[in-house]
Amino acid sequence: MTSGPETISMVSLITGINGFVGFWLSQFLVGRGDKVVGISRKKNNRKQKVKVYQADVVDQGRIFQIIKETKPNRIFHLAAQSNIPHSFTNPQETFKTNINGTINILETLRVQKRKTVFVSVGSSGEYGEIASKDHFLSETSPLSPSSPYGVSKAVQGYLNGLYTRSYNLNAVHVRPFAIIGPGKTKDAISDFARGIAAIEKGKAKTLLVGNTNHIRDFLDVRDATVALDLISENGKSGEIYNVCRGQGVKLEEALEILINLSKVKIKIKKDKNKIRPSDNPIIVGNPQKLISLGFRPKIKLEQTLKEILDYWREK
Repeated sequence: MTSGPETISMVSLITGINGFVGFWLSQFLVGRGDKVVGISRKKNNRKQKVKVYQADVVDQGRIFQIIKETKPNRIFHLAAQSNIPHSFTNPQETFKTNINGTINILETLRVQKRKTVFVSVGSSGEYGEIASKDHFLSETSPLSPSSPYGVSKAVQGYLNGLYTRSYNLNAVHVRPFAIIGPGKTKDAISDFARGIAAIEKGKAKTLLVGNTNHIRDFLDVRDATVALDLISENGKSGEIYNVCRGQGVKLEEALEILINLSKVKIKIKKDKNKIRPSDNPIIVGNPQKLISLGFRPKIKLEQTLKEILDYWREK
């Protein structure tokens, strides 16, 4: 799925560039020589060697003009309303951003007749409740999303496939699992690390945790950016790819690693407010399709956890 001679600088457009994955992906692509442009709903405050357009993906006219002006060889569509609890309280906003935002880009590529590689970024949340029955989720596993967010991402994937078949667009859909790393917030791992850092600084006495029996498929964000790049270059148009390691790790195990890295003794306390009744107990992906493209994760979980803890120590 390459777009043009290697001697010509690749133009990569990232929606949601100021988000967690967007930031790391932009750094990776700049490092390999791409001309990177981004779209962000909020004003750009990050130090990046990229041009960032302040725009909302739901603004069809603005998206049309940005793509017309930048002429990207590939688009990584990361912009989304990705907060699962918020998707229950405000499903309208979730569907508007995740579904309409995707349609706006697909329609622009269709109307402008561009050969741009479009990487639609979905979620392992599309599998939902099926994860409790299928403990090694492949791209052909049935979808049974358990949140409005998961539903919106499943629809995004269906739209991507429909536009690919109907209009011969050069597009793939990816389903990332538990992508973690320095800079991520509002997930269990970052909450653990942030809490430990607070205890080390004397700002807290105990670490409040939710259900630590859940099993997740963790992948370092830097490995994930390599995977996204690889899929954009070698993935088959119309296909779906899991972005994962393929190994389940209990949250309790990850917490134990972080505690062992702590400079002080950590006292743990269960907090029922941190337990989500809709959480799936196990979500592990099958990475074979991604491996067939040549992907091999390089960063071990222990290294990632150490760097996450150091990030919060500095914060």
